[in-house]
Amino acid sequence: MSHNQYALLASVERPSLPQFYVNPDKGLQTCKKMPRDEWSGGVASSAGTMVPRIAHVALWTTDLDETTRFWERVFGITAGPVYKSRNRPGFESRFVPFAEGPSFEIMTGPWVTVEDDVERVGYAHLAISVGSEEEVNRLVSLMVQEHALVSGPRWTGDGFDEAVIRDPGGALIEITT
Repeated sequence: MSHNQYALLASVERPSLPQFYVNPDKGLQTCKKMPRDEWSGGVASSAGTMVPRIAHVALWTTDLDETTRFWERVFGITAGPVYKSRNRPGFESRFVPFAEGPSFEIMTGPWVTVEDDVERVGYAHLAISVGSEEEVNRLVSLMVQEHALVSGPRWTGDGFDEAVIRDPGGALIEITT
């Protein structure tokens, strides 16, 4: 992984947030301000035009600890430290870095509520590639035991083995090859 492929774990544009990134040689690092060419968000190309990339995806939950444990247990990744906002009392979050691509932010606050389980305009699910049919099946077995399997596993018409599970807060996660 080159220096411009480090995964930024907090937005550089929001100085109120702590800023972390993953250095492949040193692990999780804290920084005051990381040079723009060292984070996985939008970067300038050689022509000076923006090349947008997803920096992170965020999820609201009513239970930060339970949801964090779920992501760590199911996907074998370690979340960063808890961030507690001084500007927005009650807001807490943790970033979950993946080996490649954007990181995942789990957020909570006392105002967060569980809504009806209906499909509505907005993001539908987060898809995570686990690399093989065997891993999809292993996670399906685990989610059946935890009563968290929504559908699948199944082979899609476009050639993916996938299943859909729910995290403890009810968010849909598609696990796929």
